[in-house]
Amino acid sequence: MNTLFCMRLNIYIGGELVGRDESRLRPGSNVLDVTFDLARDQEWKGIATAKLSITGEEINRWAHLPQNPSVLIKKQQLIRLTARRVVGCIQRCMGPDAINAHAVCTREMDDANGTDYHR
Repeated sequence: MNTLFCMRLNIYIGGELVGRDESRLRPGSNVLDVTFDLARDQEWKGIATAKLSITGEEINRWAHLPQNPSVLIKKQQLIRLTARRVVGCIQRCMGPDAINAHAVCTREMDDANGTDYHR
């Protein structure tokens, strides 16, 4: 059995505690699987992957913090292409955007106040 399904129960659907093998979670998991598969597909290189500015390492674009507008355009292309592939929501838009906004805000706070929230 997949070790993911053996993890502690902490997912609720409609107030009901469910396991990770809950059938109502499968469609979302399948969509997320596609986002990882595309990053490994050479045909999607440069769209589903991005290079870290510090190391030059190529990583999944969903794990990449955009550094400039052209990188954001690539992310938007990835969202649209992936949405077409799965015929709907890719469940990856809001979370990464919130993390990106958090990174920008903490950096600006640190610059203005001499704090160390960004790190």
